[in-house]
Amino acid sequence: MPRKSSRTSNASSKKRLADRSEAGRWLRSLREKAGLTQADIEHRLGLSSTFVSTIENGRHALPIDRYADYADALGVRARPFVLAALRFYHPTIAATLSPARG
Repeated sequence: MPRKSSRTSNASSKKRLADRSEAGRWLRSLREKAGLTQADIEHRLGLSSTFVSTIENGRHALPIDRYADYADALGVRARPFVLAALRFYHPTIAATLSPARG
């Protein structure tokens, strides 16, 4: 398998960071629309006090195994939430699951 050049690797890293930042803004808007604080979400999920902040600021991705729980904490339907989150964090999977593809 050919090795990625550092230029390609840097471009991929920048794209992932941009996607995480955009996802964080989306999650923040959902939380604010629900009238919740970061502490509310953390309490509902039983997480540390910095978890939501790091996700909303794009420093970390929301773990895929937490998508449904996060949707529940926000009070939104899980399926649309999961599909939207996949578009940010796992676009290849989202494209595979897209109804337009079937």
